[in-house]
Amino acid sequence: MDNIFDNGTVLPSGLLGNHGSESSIAAFNRSYRNTGLKAGIITKSYAASDPANQNGLCTEYDVVTFEQFENKGSTSILYRNCLSTQGFGGLADYLEFTLRPKTFQNNKGSPTFSDQDGAIVLIQCLDNVGDKAIVTGTLIHPDRTTNITSTAPQLSGEYNGVNIEIANDGSCSLTFRGATDSKGNPVGSAEKTVFQIQSDGSYQFTNAGVTITGSKSGALTINTTSDTTINAGGQCSITSSGKTSIMASEVNLNGNQAEILTNISDPVVDSIYGFPTKGFSSVKTGI
Repeated sequence: MDNIFDNGTVLPSGLLGNHGSESSIAAFNRSYRNTGLKAGIITKSYAASDPANQNGLCTEYDVVTFEQFENKGSTSILYRNCLSTQGFGGLADYLEFTLRPKTFQNNKGSPTFSDQDGAIVLIQCLDNVGDKAIVTGTLIHPDRTTNITSTAPQLSGEYNGVNIEIANDGSCSLTFRGATDSKGNPVGSAEKTVFQIQSDGSYQFTNAGVTITGSKSGALTINTTSDTTINAGGQCSITSSGKTSIMASEVNLNGNQAEILTNISDPVVDSIYGFPTKGFSSVKTGI
């Protein structure tokens, strides 16, 4: 008797002896009375445009699970073309993502949750039908150490090289590392970029060549290790309530004629006109 059924069920060898009716009932229950919540590994994915995709709405997955057959042993079962729950579920509101399938497995026997790189998921069968399994959630991978070490409110997550952290004090960070492989290692040479917001609202943006810091007090600091360009499509106004300093090896005021106008009156001109004058041209270039 073949112990592999059309829906992917593989019966344990203990069910194959002289238990014809019992094995038939087990197969029927797996196909039409499949009520249990099951844990498994994503083994293959089908894009919505893939001809092997059955619904054409979203990505589908093959999931191999590990299931106990009452007191008769356990086995692995393959559920094909499983849909996956998505966020919000609306026409205007949605959240879509893909799950990584297994690309390697260290042990040579039956699949295990550890020593492999596929996403570990929970599935349940819609209407209790084995051919209508849906990915309803995920579990932590045993080969990844958790970042959550206390019960305080906090969040830690990463998807394809973009990491987000929210601490108990409300501070948070978003870190870009570039696309990653199934083990979480960057696959390119992208520079690390970090945006942090402190618990008091101060923030800092940092990458290999630029650091921008904005403090709660209102101070703003911009540091660059290379050229810095500011282009204004219209008028540009810079107002300072204190001292403004420009330090450079050369200051170039480009154009046919440019002026730097001050807001300080000139004593000589004031004595001629008899009243303080403003906007006195103190520097001219291009003449």
